[in-house]
Amino acid sequence: MSTQAQITANTANAQLSTGPRTEAGRASSARNGVTHGLFSRHDFIRPDEEDAYAQTRADLEKSLAPAGPLELGLVNEIHRAFWRLRRCGDVEGSFDTANSDTAGPGAGGAGGGPRR
Repeated sequence: MSTQAQITANTANAQLSTGPRTEAGRASSARNGVTHGLFSRHDFIRPDEEDAYAQTRADLEKSLAPAGPLELGLVNEIHRAFWRLRRCGDVEGSFDTANSDTAGPGAGGAGGGPRR
């Protein structure tokens, strides 16, 4: 059970914890949960990928030629899925394969890996 002194201290500390106060701080705070972009609300685009992102979007629009808001919305969803699948490939390609013995079925282990 909390003492009166702890309750008073917690109340005082809570007054100082009001979160970000500026628009820049709020925008930064909104990105706290984004680690790899797969479950983010917005597409994860690194600064050096902005041109590729825009070009992919333009290529899809040209290829699919959406007519009307419904088809344009579908192009948007295809673009998001395309970009996220690309990101998945990047992540998979960055996995460390040096320890593949312990990666699970099909990745080495008992009788399946390289002999040493």
